[in-house]
Amino acid sequence: MDVYRYKIKPLSAFATPMRSDTLYGQLLCAAAEFDGEDGVTGLIQQFTDKQPPFVVSSAFPAGKLPMPVLPGIKRSQFESLAGDDMFRKLSQQKEYRKKTFIAVTDWRDVAGQMSSLKLFQHYLNNKADSNIEPGYRSARTMHNSIDRNSNRVISEGGLYSDEANYFDADYTYDLYVKTADRANFERLFNHVATVGFGADASTGKGQFSFEIDESFDAALFNHQGNAEMNLSVCMATETDQFIGTWNLFTKLGKVWNGFGETNPFKKPFIAFTEGSVFTRMADSNYVLRDIHSNPDYVQIGLPLTLPLTLEEGN
Repeated sequence: MDVYRYKIKPLSAFATPMRSDTLYGQLLCAAAEFDGEDGVTGLIQQFTDKQPPFVVSSAFPAGKLPMPVLPGIKRSQFESLAGDDMFRKLSQQKEYRKKTFIAVTDWRDVAGQMSSLKLFQHYLNNKADSNIEPGYRSARTMHNSIDRNSNRVISEGGLYSDEANYFDADYTYDLYVKTADRANFERLFNHVATVGFGADASTGKGQFSFEIDESFDAALFNHQGNAEMNLSVCMATETDQFIGTWNLFTKLGKVWNGFGETNPFKKPFIAFTEGSVFTRMADSNYVLRDIHSNPDYVQIGLPLTLPLTLEEGN
């Protein structure tokens, strides 16, 4: 399979971040609408058989990748780096640790010999380029609480608020996709773009356009390393098989009610965040089942990973 990079241009506010697990779900829903039950069942079977039709990342700001999760800098290394300027170096490290993304160009510079120390040194040498505005602003919106059985506002009344991101006119995301059938992926992805991604699509949120990034060099994924950085929301039942450094979060998923589902809530489960670094991954199909009262629902947690070489001792 080949790896592609798509440029995603938001055309409206997004109420849901474009993360891989949600995108997998909407791509499967698109297959169900286009190809019926047999079509979506066939796609899920491909994932189950470890022959996925596509593997998707989460979307990242253009030109950025998630900051890798790595062991901290050893005290002796930091003292040697700081010398007589310990207070200033500690202040710089505090600022550095707030970074959630790394530029693709910076990744290329350090991927062949990766460590927290190497990343921090690279940050110090390129600090002038590190403070970049996010390109969007967040705002909260009030909603009426809806009874899913009647699709009406609940009789007792009730309000809740949620947050959405509103983008600058020239803002774009990068989405990485690995597939052997680009045409079929784009057919499904175009449907997601048409109906809207994530929550509140019915009110116009989640609209976007996309195009293939012709400037992308897929050699980024060809490095022969000793570890892999996760670019997706990663989930598997065999979590004890993973070795590496990672961040975890609890996924509190919901299902779409477009097929008449009245129970929106999935069972909570643990997932690895983007940026987690693995030296060994589970031998799994990354298809989670028994996550909802309806046994037909599955959760795809198959990650797209980026190879790197960890410096010896890390």
